[in-house]
Amino acid sequence: MKKTLAIAILLTTIYTSCSNDFDVTAGWKEISVIYGLINPQDTQHFIKIQKAFLDEETGALQIASIGDSLFHQDSLHVTIKDINSGATWTLDKVDGNTIGLIKDPGLFGSAPNTLYTFNANLNYNNTIQLLVRNTRTGKLDSASCDLVNTNLNAQTPGIFNLTSPINLTYTIGASTPYTVLFYTVVDGKQYELDAYIHYHETTTTDTSTVTFRDSIYLPIINKYIAENVNISESVNYPYVRENFFRTIADQLEPKANTIRFFDNIDFYYHIGGQELYNYILINNTQSGIASDQILPKYTNIKGDQSLGIFTSRTTVPVPNIKIDAYTLDSISCGVFTQGLGFAPQPANPFYPFTCN
Repeated sequence: MKKTLAIAILLTTIYTSCSNDFDVTAGWKEISVIYGLINPQDTQHFIKIQKAFLDEETGALQIASIGDSLFHQDSLHVTIKDINSGATWTLDKVDGNTIGLIKDPGLFGSAPNTLYTFNANLNYNNTIQLLVRNTRTGKLDSASCDLVNTNLNAQTPGIFNLTSPINLTYTIGASTPYTVLFYTVVDGKQYELDAYIHYHETTTTDTSTVTFRDSIYLPIINKYIAENVNISESVNYPYVRENFFRTIADQLEPKANTIRFFDNIDFYYHIGGQELYNYILINNTQSGIASDQILPKYTNIKGDQSLGIFTSRTTVPVPNIKIDAYTLDSISCGVFTQGLGFAPQPANPFYPFTCN
């Protein structure tokens, strides 16, 4: 008799798997799959709880298309407890599709998109515990995590650049890297840094009227792993200056009769907890802290026949950072970006037109 094991899990990422811990020769069996990434900066938090299933009679593809077969009905009592303060929250069951959290269409049923939610201002110094009790079967699943500290000390780009604009000028093949300087936070294990370069456009005949605004995505640190999550450590990360200009050149094309003006850069430090790092390391996946793709090969969920991940992550923005006059000239006149129509610094004799 044909047996199929289909596991439905975690927002848009669904996959079929078989764990060595599960006896696939047994009859129908229900497996809990739990997913939660808690951001202490949010006030509303969500947990995803679904079912895996082993059924001798029904094919996985048939079951996967039925949304009700992927979720527990009204049998779950879900709570979050702050271990330090003792505060406890009972989570409400909601359909994410009705509150703007739409599940992407695909092989697995997209309706309902069942989530469990609670509202709380969490203390990033504390530890929280998740308890999931099935009132029908008595099954209890649990997990705990230390909340990631959100008080990141970002120096460059960061506090220093609030009064001193960034200089990213370069000499091809001979430039000293730009130093990204920040201090890790307690309970933060993995770090990423990216940014959005904001600019606007005008016509060459009317530079006072904005005709278009847009942003350019700029990856900076793909992954930095902290040595010790119990203390704050300084990090000096070298960033190749040329990459800034190459990224702009890769994402833009020349536009006739148009002048582009640099506005500012918003930087974002993404921080993940120890459990998220363990997940990425063990599963050797490309998913990052800012991604919603989680596969349940690593689990920190405790309970009989349970999988998933419960951890903390956060994003610390460093907004509205400027670049200096020399970097403006380099965008306008440099070898990578010359011809894209960016205005140089106002003191440049060609301003507002590009140097070429």
